Amino acid sequence: MGENELDSYKELVDGFVAISERDYRKVIENKKSTFMDKLNDEEKEVLFEWLSEARTGGIHDMLVYLNDLQNLEDLTIIKGKKKLPKEPFGTEIFYDYMCRLKGDSWPENE
Repeated sequence: MGENELDSYKELVDGFVAISERDYRKVIENKKSTFMDKLNDEEKEVLFEWLSEARTGGIHDMLVYLNDLQNLEDLTIIKGKKKLPKEPFGTEIFYDYMCRLKGDSWPENE
């Protein structure tokens, strides 16, 4: 596995992390509707947390599915002309995603 393929794998996972970290709080707070007007600040915060958890859970579940396809049906992910490695750090893609989402650094290349 070349360095370019590993970098592309990291970019893929970091792209999912970037999607997860988008701040939708402004959308919730600025959205003027009857429903939102009825919520107090604490309720809006709870709603934001629920939506964030649902979004992260959805990305995680999609990555579990991709991982299953890679392991059970030989799915290959190609970005540009680079074949991305499967489990380059000995962990599943959904695990790598959750670690990066928590702010963990990438493992050192071996």
